[in-house]
Amino acid sequence: MRKKSKVGKYFYDVSELVQQGPYQRDMIYQFIKTGQLRASKPRGKWVVAAHDWERFLCGRVIMKG
Repeated sequence: MRKKSKVGKYFYDVSELVQQGPYQRDMIYQFIKTGQLRASKPRGKWVVAAHDWERFLCGRVIMKG
């Protein structure tokens, strides 16, 4: 589900978050389930507000390797 404006993207669905990385689908659903990542489910599909995704990522240390 994509909602755009002249300013930019407001919401991401889970598949778009997976494409951006660094988390896999199951991990994103787990973060939603545990309340670590704010999300809503309009029309039966989980979506995350862009500002909530950015806030979530800023609060995590991501290590590669």
